[in-house]
Amino acid sequence: MNLPVVARRVGKADGKTQVYLEDYVVSYLNWYRKEKRYEGGSVILYGKKERMDGKDLFIVDGAGEEDVVRERGFFKQKKELGCLSLALLRNGENEWEGILFGDRKGGQPVDGYSVFYAENEEMKEYLSCFYQKIEKENGDRSGRRKTQEGQDKDFEKEAFLPELKALSEETQEKGQLFYSFLRAVVVCIFIIFCAIAVSTVNSYEKLKEFTETAAQMSETMEEYESTPDSDTR
Repeated sequence: MNLPVVARRVGKADGKTQVYLEDYVVSYLNWYRKEKRYEGGSVILYGKKERMDGKDLFIVDGAGEEDVVRERGFFKQKKELGCLSLALLRNGENEWEGILFGDRKGGQPVDGYSVFYAENEEMKEYLSCFYQKIEKENGDRSGRRKTQEGQDKDFEKEAFLPELKALSEETQEKGQLFYSFLRAVVVCIFIIFCAIAVSTVNSYEKLKEFTETAAQMSETMEEYESTPDSDTR
């Protein structure tokens, strides 16, 4: 029997029971630890079992949650070897803890395993289906969160609406006072200019031109003040 070429070893991989895990399987099992996904019972391990030189050899090149495996018909040509116990994974600190060989409900724990690489198309296809399932679950939860957040924002908007309205009215009052003051200043300046014009302008035509210009300035100020946006600028 040709054993897989070992890429790396994790824990004690040379005991009486030797376990070989394909790299995609390792990544998949580690995902549960990383995401703290401890619900659902167990993940089933698939592959083949051999015995050599008095040692049990487990070569695992498939793993999956039972519902996805059953629904899509994965790993039909492989044997069930054991499981990843999510309950044991919760309290485990090492990568091999929670891996049991026996059946889907439990078995003997291991102290480590060897990792190997292979053209594992079936496992890659399973991972694609599995991640689609996870994305759907996350999408449903995200939708509920967004709905809740939207409700919270509406509540906050209603709660602070009177305060915002009061602040807006205060701003408008300040703007009206400012432009009333500005208009008074302009009128005073206009009167001063008229007085200077009377005393210094000798020509009636120049006086008339100055008066028309001043009148246009006054009209412009009135138009500016009457615009809707002028009170908040």
